[in-house]
Amino acid sequence: MVSASRRCLRLTRAGRAQVTPECKDLLVRLLVADPERRMSMEEIKAHTWFSHALPTGALHMNDWYMSHPSGIDEVRAHLDPDYHPGCAAQS
Repeated sequence: MVSASRRCLRLTRAGRAQVTPECKDLLVRLLVADPERRMSMEEIKAHTWFSHALPTGALHMNDWYMSHPSGIDEVRAHLDPDYHPGCAAQS
């Protein structure tokens, strides 16, 4: 799987990174100061750059997290079965 940063950037002949047009479009639309004009989560998920080459189940996982607001401990426990909140030995 290609990382998001590698999908967003490409090298020019001079060896400098350049933001792809799809990534630039998404970033510009995300960085709108007015929340009424800013992209919604549904628009983000439907955007070409966001939805291209996602791993199987990624949108379902995102939907689950968005519909189950939780604290960082719950998210970490879901991602790492060995994580136990309050255990001092963990980072």
